[in-house]
Amino acid sequence: MPINTDAPGGFVPRAALNFAALDGSAVAVTPDDPMPMRERSYRRATPFVAGVDQSPGRAVAIVATRGGNVALRLASDTVLTVPVAAGLTILPFEAKTIVAGETTAVAAVSNLD
Repeated sequence: MPINTDAPGGFVPRAALNFAALDGSAVAVTPDDPMPMRERSYRRATPFVAGVDQSPGRAVAIVATRGGNVALRLASDTVLTVPVAAGLTILPFEAKTIVAGETTAVAAVSNLD
């Protein structure tokens, strides 16, 4: 049964997070009982060499020291050019390589798997 909230807060207190145990009871999220997730963590990062194909990973990590565009050749052989700012960007794309001639950002780019 839905419960209407008239004035939602800008955050959810950690004490309010629960998930259902197999018997249907509520289990609070704690360091000993973390939120169950379907998505596994990334186990490795493989740096790209521009223009050299590699096996696509599950995501792409871009650590840019100067913003600009990063052109990725995806597993489907299409090229996707994305703008990035300085800092860390993680994108959920399966990429094979970086297209150097279309990339203007100064960045280290890696496949995550």
